[in-house]
Amino acid sequence: MPGRRKTSAAGAAVLAFVALLLCSAQSGRPLGPQTRAQLEILLGHLETALAQIEEGQTRDSLQQSFTSLYARLGNVDEARQKVEAIGEPSSRDFALWNLARRQADAGDFLAARQTAEEIQRPSQRGWALGWVALKQLETGQLNEALATLADIEDPQARSDSMLLVGLALAKRGNWAAAENTLAQAAEAARQMERTEGRAWQLLSVARMQKWAGQEIGLQHTLASAQAAIEQVESADSRDRLRARLAALQTRLGREGESYVTEGAIEEPQHHWEPRAARAAEQAEAGNPADAANIIDTAEAPRSKEEEDARAWALESVVEAHHNAGDFAAAREVINRIPPNHPARAHRLAWMAAAYWWRGRDAEANQAFAEALEAAERVEAPGMKAQALRIVVDNLGPTGQTEQALGVAERIGPEHERRNAFSSLARSQGRRGEFEAPLRWILQVENPDEQAAALVGLAHGLIYFDEHGPPRARRRPQPP
Repeated sequence: MPGRRKTSAAGAAVLAFVALLLCSAQSGRPLGPQTRAQLEILLGHLETALAQIEEGQTRDSLQQSFTSLYARLGNVDEARQKVEAIGEPSSRDFALWNLARRQADAGDFLAARQTAEEIQRPSQRGWALGWVALKQLETGQLNEALATLADIEDPQARSDSMLLVGLALAKRGNWAAAENTLAQAAEAARQMERTEGRAWQLLSVARMQKWAGQEIGLQHTLASAQAAIEQVESADSRDRLRARLAALQTRLGREGESYVTEGAIEEPQHHWEPRAARAAEQAEAGNPADAANIIDTAEAPRSKEEEDARAWALESVVEAHHNAGDFAAAREVINRIPPNHPARAHRLAWMAAAYWWRGRDAEANQAFAEALEAAERVEAPGMKAQALRIVVDNLGPTGQTEQALGVAERIGPEHERRNAFSSLARSQGRRGEFEAPLRWILQVENPDEQAAALVGLAHGLIYFDEHGPPRARRRPQPP
């Protein structure tokens, strides 16, 4: 994927584990009787959909979902049966990972560890043990958690898991243990064999150490990251890493170092990430004019690659203006993104939802209409489908189900349409809705897409059971 998206994917080891797990974390407490009854109904419909799906990756993916849902209901035997029905090894590993997580959520750490040991892929096994360690920490078992972390063999999984636990320790105010754990995360990253992966992981650790205020550890980690970056053979990968490092140095307040790092970048399109970081800093400080000046004084893009990189980079500036509460400045930056670029559709959809939550319905409707128009203008089929799906993702929480369904049905590639249906159903489940989403889901003809929506609804209902109704939006403003 181009520009910022490709860069983010390459450096997202911590996001793929830490953010995913934190966002999907479930309490493990028994579900309410109504939710249990609803999930049983959904599992029945999922069984029907499963019978219509041929053997292969999609069927295995559905079996994974069964594993997670049965385990959440406490039906470990049924979850085990679904695991055994999975033929593809990586899908089976993922299902075991899910089962181990649910067992850890329920406090059955011995069973969770035993399940994790069945996982064949070392990194997946390590991530499962990392989740067990986090749950042990949450129950006050710090020594047991650290012992579990020490048993992780794969360096990246151990580093990821150390980050997860180190973050949790810092949030609890246990700064000494957090500092030691994050230092071990950096040491595990240094043991990674692949140079490029090692560099990305070290930058992820440095970001966490910055957040935790660990200046000495941060210095050592950045030095290791810089050394690894210079050993990367691919010139393009090396530039991407330098761009991320320069952006991080800006966030650390090390402007001089950031400019030196950026000066070593060879390809022009990779200069946009550190520029955007500087503009975002100004935006978050409440200086929209200075943020705009950083973008305006940069040399105009001279290639499609530069235009693409600039468009993705502007996304972070939009977000920074939003964080500062300056919607007008955010809107102005969106208008600088080319009308047929997916980043424009992404940010318009996101801004529309932000308007809606603030009761600014007229502006929300206008932004949603513009987001849809921008998504339809994207030329690359895959990127267009993703842009339309993101419109659905942002429409769903607003309760505009019919409009969201209309957009989802316009998506071409099946996997993105499947994701859109799942996202919409999950949004309805998070509001405690059951019968209404189930009606439209059962009308979906494609069994793959219907199954994805059923799974999305199930996870939404679990979230509603655990967290209660969503926050209320502000009272709509008069037109």
